[in-house]
Amino acid sequence: MIPNEFKVLLIRRRLEIHADEDSPYRPLIIDLRNLMLGLYDMNIFPPKQYAWEFTDEETLVEQIEHAQHFILDYGIKWLEDPRSNLNWIGRRK
Repeated sequence: MIPNEFKVLLIRRRLEIHADEDSPYRPLIIDLRNLMLGLYDMNIFPPKQYAWEFTDEETLVEQIEHAQHFILDYGIKWLEDPRSNLNWIGRRK
């Protein structure tokens, strides 16, 4: 059976939601793997476009629980921090 997959993207909306691409006020977007690596220096997920794979409901629940820990403990802090204006595209490893 070919596994399905999901990714976690964090998107922080800015005040000027209609700002152009070069504006510092454009939404900031990062996937969970690059947040952990770029901000917290934790290389805990495989490289490239990391995705959680699942083949049935049971493995989907397990994978969501795995991702949930990092979303709640690290992702929410980044989303709520107005000083996190880092250029994640330029910092990607």
